[in-house]
Amino acid sequence: MCANELILKIFICMWMISYETMTTQADISICQISIKTVHNVPSCPKTDDEWREAAARKNCSQYASQCHEPDKLEYHCVLNPYINETLEVCAYPVNIVKGFCTEYSSIGNRIQPNYNAHCSTCPSSGYPSNHAFKYSECYNLVKTQPTNNGPKATDFATTESLNSDGKGDDNSGSILTFTSWYIIITSSVVLYNNICCNFM
Repeated sequence: MCANELILKIFICMWMISYETMTTQADISICQISIKTVHNVPSCPKTDDEWREAAARKNCSQYASQCHEPDKLEYHCVLNPYINETLEVCAYPVNIVKGFCTEYSSIGNRIQPNYNAHCSTCPSSGYPSNHAFKYSECYNLVKTQPTNNGPKATDFATTESLNSDGKGDDNSGSILTFTSWYIIITSSVVLYNNICCNFM
């Protein structure tokens, strides 16, 4: 085996490892079962007692064993991205900051801020997404929104993921992985072309 073939194989192995790492990182931030727990509801709880009752009825613990982090799966009652329905879902909670309402994105399969739903009573410092019921102003928006079948900008996984402490995740790991992946692929293609050209 010549040195060029060995280098090419090393690049391919590095690319495969990088791709696997990136895929694994994306999967850990959500629980795949969440999308199967989503149901439209006519209204959401507005008190602690109503929340506890709804959470007991939804029984998210029955799905927890199917998650990477079973203890994190929590009951939520939140807006949909179109702000025309309320949804119950079992999902990992996040901290919603900057005075926005909470939504569940079926495309991203995650809880996230709805940047089209401003909330004057929501603390700008943040609140846990599973406490969205404390900010009924958000649920009141559902009644005032006309039905719209077009996509909303928030019906995509947001690029800013929020930790439980309210700070945005440092996506530098993902960016670094993507950059590494890009460099490896580009280098592999160039190397492959050089190898092919040398043999012709």
